[in-house]
Amino acid sequence: MHSGYLYVETHDTHPGLVRLGMSERAPDPHEPGMRHVRHITRFNDVETAMMHAHELLRRQLQDLDSRLYSCDLFQAVATVESLGLKHRRVYLDPNLDEASLERIRALTRERVRGRRRRARFFQMIGYLAALLFLVQILTSFR
Repeated sequence: MHSGYLYVETHDTHPGLVRLGMSERAPDPHEPGMRHVRHITRFNDVETAMMHAHELLRRQLQDLDSRLYSCDLFQAVATVESLGLKHRRVYLDPNLDEASLERIRALTRERVRGRRRRARFFQMIGYLAALLFLVQILTSFR
C-alpha cells in the first residue's frame, strides 16, 4: 500500500475515450502536447483506488494495457471522486464550465448514493441471516 496520484486524461487522437493513470508524483497538467491531464486526485492507496475505479468502469474498457475507457470525462471524474477511499482532489481542469462541473457533482452524488444503497442492502441481508440463525438456535432447544 502506497500513496500516489490517480489521474484522468484525454488525448487528441482518441476522441470519446479517457485514460486512467496512476503515478507516485502528480503529473503536470500544463505539459504541452496532445495528452491533456483533466483531473488529478491523491489517494493514500493509489493501487486500490485504480482497482476500484477500473471495477466501476470495466464495461466501458477499450484497452486494458493503456487503460482506455469509452466514457466521457464527466463519468470518469465522477467515478474517481465517488470512490469510498480517503482522497483529496489536487487538480480539475479549469476550462470546464459551470454546467460541466454541476454534471460531475450530480454524477458523483448518484454514484455515492448507489454505493451506499448497495452497502445497506447487504447489511440488511446480514441482519436477516443473523436473525434466521438466532431463530434456528432458539427453536432447536424445544
